[in-house]
Amino acid sequence: MKLRILAVVLAALLSLSLFAGCKPSDTPDDDTTTTTTTSQADTDPSGDDVTDPSGDDVTDPSGEEETDPSEEETVVTDENGKTQKTTKTTKKVIIGGKKSTTKKVTTTTKKDGTTKKNTATTKKDGQTTPTSAIDLSMPLDETMKWSLYMTEHAYQPIKTDAPKWDALYELTNVEFDIDIGEGASAQTKLMAAAASGKFYDISYLGNTQFRTYKTSLFYDLTDRIKTDTPHYYAMVKDRWNDLMQYSTGGRLYGFAQAEWGGYESAYLGSYLRVDILEDNNIKCPTTWKEWFEAMKVLKKKYPDSQPYASRGLTNILEYWSAQLGQRYNVYYNAEAAKWECGVLNAAKYKNILQFMKDCYDEGILDQNFDQSSDANWMSLSTASKAFFTIDNGPPTFKANQQLQQTKKESGFICISDMKSHLNNNKKSTIYWSESTNYSQMYFIGAQAHHIDELLFFMDWCYTDEGAATNCYGKLGETYKTDKDGNPYVPKSVWQKYADKADYQYQWMSNVGIGQLCFAPAMNIQDWDWEDFEEYSDDSWEATHPWVRDYDKAVAEGYGQNYLPLTPDVEATMVQRFDTIQVYIRNQIVSFIKGNRPMSEYDTFVNDLKAMGIEDLLKACNA
Repeated sequence: MKLRILAVVLAALLSLSLFAGCKPSDTPDDDTTTTTTTSQADTDPSGDDVTDPSGDDVTDPSGEEETDPSEEETVVTDENGKTQKTTKTTKKVIIGGKKSTTKKVTTTTKKDGTTKKNTATTKKDGQTTPTSAIDLSMPLDETMKWSLYMTEHAYQPIKTDAPKWDALYELTNVEFDIDIGEGASAQTKLMAAAASGKFYDISYLGNTQFRTYKTSLFYDLTDRIKTDTPHYYAMVKDRWNDLMQYSTGGRLYGFAQAEWGGYESAYLGSYLRVDILEDNNIKCPTTWKEWFEAMKVLKKKYPDSQPYASRGLTNILEYWSAQLGQRYNVYYNAEAAKWECGVLNAAKYKNILQFMKDCYDEGILDQNFDQSSDANWMSLSTASKAFFTIDNGPPTFKANQQLQQTKKESGFICISDMKSHLNNNKKSTIYWSESTNYSQMYFIGAQAHHIDELLFFMDWCYTDEGAATNCYGKLGETYKTDKDGNPYVPKSVWQKYADKADYQYQWMSNVGIGQLCFAPAMNIQDWDWEDFEEYSDDSWEATHPWVRDYDKAVAEGYGQNYLPLTPDVEATMVQRFDTIQVYIRNQIVSFIKGNRPMSEYDTFVNDLKAMGIEDLLKACNA
């Protein structure tokens, strides 16, 4: 059974493959010898699991076991009297519990006596994985140590001694000097690095954040992606136009966080503390008017509450606006097939903005909504002072785990979307699609040492072996594979976390895995947890009559597009976009909090036109 809690869906069923790079040289001065290594993990025709799914007898956690190799040596004399020695070695290797895999290693001895080797992996079905023009193989011959910057998420502390880092070292011979930014220290550390003239070797940044620094601090890998990072290219090539939206002048300075095993869409829905509504004899709201009245009742009953709280300002401004009937900022109108700016539609958005302000004035909307954070939302929710939010599943599930330690049948449930009286009584469903979201990247420092090895390592992270390591940890210790090579978390591993609040994030933190750690190829689907049915199938949240039909909600939704600031859009337009986005966001907050009177809305629109919003939309719709 896959881990599927509320809105977190579809576990990844992926095949792990052994990675290797590099096509052989065609230089005429080289003499080439070939070594063929056959790795046989399990040739049992019965098709039994490679690893015992009971969680007891795991494969050797080292991931590799060798028998004594046999060697055959041949000496050849060429027409010029020079000799060349060829050694053919055949050995049996068990690699990570895998099924039969043939690994072909070509060693080339040059005239100057130096050697280089290229590695390609041929799967059992005869298909060959992509090869890199960089003449290296994993693990690297020498230990590489690079600086890595990451911002720590409030939900998942980054542990530098987690098993994942050991697994990376064993498989690649790579170590990291990890620097973690949190809170105010994050910006301070990045600015200090920029001022020094030498940025981190690898830094995980948002694209907008990256734009605040000089591109000269970063390595331009654009021209090397197709030839030198083929596994990465294989993941993004079908969505190259999406990726280019996050380029700078058509150039790419980092590796986008891409989805491993398929591109899924994650739906953001309305989560309600249905137990509190039921305790107060309030029916499940089906319209935003009913919701408003229900929240007023709860605010009166619990005066120190903030009925609608969120862990991020974007969720309130973007997704709430959309649910009410009109997105507020620059967005793609799928029905009209063009880019628009929601606040320019004053006839509709002004009414939505007034509704938001009414919620704020009534005390329904969190009075500190513009300073929303994960910690603040979690504090309000677990203290039963927040009753509603718009989000995806994991945050609300995390809150529910803590709430249910006191009262089993309590917490947030995702209800069906409500009809909006501000949009002709229609539902305005929105879900976001990861397939076009490459805004987070692992940027490479311009002065990083051993750049070929660094690019080769980053490309390995997009192989099945690399992705599995960053998403599951250490094979044989924190995860296993089934007979088809699909990764799963054994019960013996996850069970010790199951009875703890916030167990999923604790597990990821302790192992060092997932999107909130280091995962260039991330698993946005569920992890496959062995025998998890007893903890999920009959949960109160999943069986409550108010729970929404997830599949129907997604089918009624639409994907969120991103502004096409492609290379043909001039750099000044990119700057204009950033400036306008920030200005709109700040002014909407001011209107909601009453710091700017609604009577100035038309002036606000005219200000945007003076800033060039219409020219920006024209460039995007060209």
